[in-house]
Amino acid sequence: MEKEHFVNFFHNVLYDYQKYNFNVKETLNHKNSFEENEILLKDIKHCEKCKYVVVCNSGCRAKAKYLTGSVYNPDPVFCVLLPLLYEKIVPIFPNDSRDSFISFLNQDGESPFYNSEDLSNLIKQKIGKSL
Repeated sequence: MEKEHFVNFFHNVLYDYQKYNFNVKETLNHKNSFEENEILLKDIKHCEKCKYVVVCNSGCRAKAKYLTGSVYNPDPVFCVLLPLLYEKIVPIFPNDSRDSFISFLNQDGESPFYNSEDLSNLIKQKIGKSL
């Protein structure tokens, strides 16, 4: 398995054409830089060792930051959803699709970092802070 995958990133504006009056040359000289554009999979705690790493690619950096406070943590939602997908949905796939999905799993990998109780607690913390 290749070790230097880039992880998913926020969908921020890389080039703000409106800010530079739609002048392409001027806009291209002012590319916005984002920390999440530089994060490698090895930078995300636990993900590189996870059973589902190739399928989820550490999940969403925006959800990770919102729920855990850091873009360097796994996405708790994907940690919970991927095992459920594997257990409940993949078995009803056609054989070739099921085999393809299973071929992407790191069979000797570890369980996801977060479980459903962790996700529930993280959401409760966020709801409590917003009330």
